Amino acid sequence: SVLPLLRGGLEAVSARAGWRRWIDLEHSKVYNETIHWSALTDGRTKYVFSAHDGSEQLFNLTADPGETFNLAGSDDTDVAAELAVWRARLAAHLAPRGERWVDAQGRLVAPRDNVLYGPNYPDTTPTTGDAMPAVDAAPSSSMTSEDTLIV
Repeated sequence: SVLPLLRGGLEAVSARAGWRRWIDLEHSKVYNETIHWSALTDGRTKYVFSAHDGSEQLFNLTADPGETFNLAGSDDTDVAAELAVWRARLAAHLAPRGERWVDAQGRLVAPRDNVLYGPNYPDTTPTTGDAMPAVDAAPSSSMTSEDTLIV
């Protein structure tokens, strides 16, 4: 039921119901080596980490829905604190995948090898870290349109 959401707001319901407070987005190397990133957004803020070179982007989607002004380069201490919060959230989110994603010190890894399949492909049993196949070459010609790629 959405009634608790209407009565208490998203923040109150999220913690109690186990709803995600943000969604994750990923784009793996497909047609360009430099377009390889992971991101989180709550609909108000979006944090993007480039697995190609370690660069970061932070957008205020309320004030800048077109994502035209990257706040990550700001000298503002409030922005730096917000950037650190989102960086830590993404690191915590990716940590179960292993040290190919987050190092032993809890830092996001770049450059990161390409991962062709999602962590649950082709099996429905979750896997993490080194259990996920790394693919450096082009996809096999045996792939079908039903195969899933992280994009």
